[in-house]
Amino acid sequence: MLDYVLRTLPRHLGRPVRFNIITGTSVGALNAAWLAATSDDPAAGIRGLKAVWQAIRVSEILHLPYSELMGVLSSLVAGRLPGELSRTDRRMGGLLNTAPIDRLVRDQIPWAGITPNLNAGHFDSLSVTATAVSTGQTIVFVQNRDGVPDWTMDPRRVAVPVEIRADHCLASAAIPLLFPAVKVGAQFYCDGALRQNTPVTPALRLGADRVMIIALRTQPESPTVEVVTDPHVYPGILELAGKLLNGFLLDPLEYDLQLLEHFNDIHDLVEENFGTYFVGRLDRLVKEVRGAGLRRVDHLLIRPSRDIGEMVGEIADDSPESFWGAGPAAEIVRRMATGPDRGLDLLSYIVFDGLYATRLIEMGYVDAMAQHDALVDFFTD
Repeated sequence: MLDYVLRTLPRHLGRPVRFNIITGTSVGALNAAWLAATSDDPAAGIRGLKAVWQAIRVSEILHLPYSELMGVLSSLVAGRLPGELSRTDRRMGGLLNTAPIDRLVRDQIPWAGITPNLNAGHFDSLSVTATAVSTGQTIVFVQNRDGVPDWTMDPRRVAVPVEIRADHCLASAAIPLLFPAVKVGAQFYCDGALRQNTPVTPALRLGADRVMIIALRTQPESPTVEVVTDPHVYPGILELAGKLLNGFLLDPLEYDLQLLEHFNDIHDLVEENFGTYFVGRLDRLVKEVRGAGLRRVDHLLIRPSRDIGEMVGEIADDSPESFWGAGPAAEIVRRMATGPDRGLDLLSYIVFDGLYATRLIEMGYVDAMAQHDALVDFFTD
């Protein structure tokens, strides 16, 4: 989707596309950091980002020897005492081998470009969100030219000014149990989507009045009760695990968008019936209560046209056993992908592979093309 927006759309607009604010959570944090680091040349940057994702092989991610797997399982069940942690322990827990992704993130993302691009005005703000393991707080790491603005009054959500680097983004993308938590400073962090119930909030707090959102779920169906034809069929543990992750990591966006639209409706209703002066007074009153005022925020949501879990199933059906690699973790995931009780939603969080990435990239480009007119309107002042 970003490939279309940053490389194709400018030819129709007659100018480059510039994002003032870039914010990402979970795997989106990695993409956000890349966009900020290459914002001086976004067209070349997006070509590089595609190449990076297409170079990953799931067989490396699943390459976890039996001894290490047992050690991970033991630490997950029994925990690790503070005295057992060395000062160099940067990752804790997790069933997957994240070393290939760590190397990719640390070595491939041009971190040195973020601050110069910020100072040069190629973007204004970058934020990534992580969850503090020990406290459960949502921590929004913010790199902003003018410092951190007024944030929410909710003590469970805190903004911290930093120079964003690899550890912040790896922490944001550390899905619990699957990927080890990441140590940043003195604390361990995991996926930021766990308790960031309003994923669009960082962009709004940083001053956005228009937001382009790249979603990972297809258009939800209208709220109806689905009837199961066989009442004795109960989903397996893999399917339940996938639904649980979707509930934690994806569903909050749907709620957040509904809330955003409700605020827009209230703003328009008040302005229409009482005028702009009263809207200004209401804005100040709301800001005193919730830390942010009431303003209209236009948004453009681009969704995938197909369920990405189903696409993982197609990859599994078409791939030989060697695709998954060797070792106990690879065998577990291979059976998960090809067995009768397939957890496709869960697999979509695990299959970091260039083949899968290529198919997602191709679909994203087509989906963005289908939104061409809306994109032109969105980026036209």
